[in-house]
Amino acid sequence: MKITVEHIADLRIKAGNADTQVLLDGNPADEKALRPTDCVLMAIAGCSSMDVVSILAKMKQSFSHFKVLSDGQRSEEHPKVFTQITLIYEARPLGKNKEEFLVAFKKAISLSIERYCSVSAMLKKAGVDISYRVQLV
Repeated sequence: MKITVEHIADLRIKAGNADTQVLLDGNPADEKALRPTDCVLMAIAGCSSMDVVSILAKMKQSFSHFKVLSDGQRSEEHPKVFTQITLIYEARPLGKNKEEFLVAFKKAISLSIERYCSVSAMLKKAGVDISYRVQLV
């Protein structure tokens, strides 16, 4: 796994692998680019989402909508590390048995956060408190 970071101007950089690039900017006023800490929240939400979707498929549970909101709290002092991250998982189940889907959904999320998501594991080892909530829509 390799990532290249290239300076563009000021605090703006281009980062990515051989196939995909994203713009990052350390200026909080710039809303046209992601901040590096945004990428951490995207990484845990993305990693866990892939786990959950895969686990639900193995459980033969279908949905028409799936989304994760990742909300992070950082320390006030430098370095402003994440101290707490809350993931809010949202899904709209297909089929009539919503209670069965909800049980499977919660199990898939728990398996992801506790066992499979490498980003979650790294952040926990760094002392970040990770919690989650589940919503059916």
